[in-house]
Amino acid sequence: MRSSLPPSALQIYKVLKKKHMVTAKDLLQEVPYSPRTVRYAVKILVERGLVKRVPVLGDTRQFMYILVLNR
Repeated sequence: MRSSLPPSALQIYKVLKKKHMVTAKDLLQEVPYSPRTVRYAVKILVERGLVKRVPVLGDTRQFMYILVLNR
């Protein structure tokens, strides 16, 4: 299933595999993609159940992206 992901989603998946939990801001610093591309790639990963989106408790406008480990 991961092989059918676009390159941007694969790279974000690899970052999450290494760090397990990141914010969108962290992702933008880790990958060479535009904010729009990162949002699209994360959306694909969330829809496929590979990543979970969780609000940050201190600021519910922000989200943490967590790798789903049981896949």
